[in-house]
Amino acid sequence: MDCYAHADGPEFADVVEAARKLMAQGFRNVRVQVGLPGMAGYGSAHGDAPPLKALHDKPLFGPVYQMRPTLKLLEVCRT
Repeated sequence: MDCYAHADGPEFADVVEAARKLMAQGFRNVRVQVGLPGMAGYGSAHGDAPPLKALHDKPLFGPVYQMRPTLKLLEVCRT
């Protein structure tokens, strides 16, 4: 059965490293997500440090803030 794993991190390099580890375990499909400064969510934690404090406490999806980092992450992951 084909399935996927999730790789995330606070920086592009952290996401790529996490994805490579999953691929070494045999995963062919890896979902990637990079943390956005000032936003709570996947990848916002920095190692042992507590997660970045969110700028808000309400649900929010701001495609303007997410789009460019996401496209750059996909570009980085493909190289």
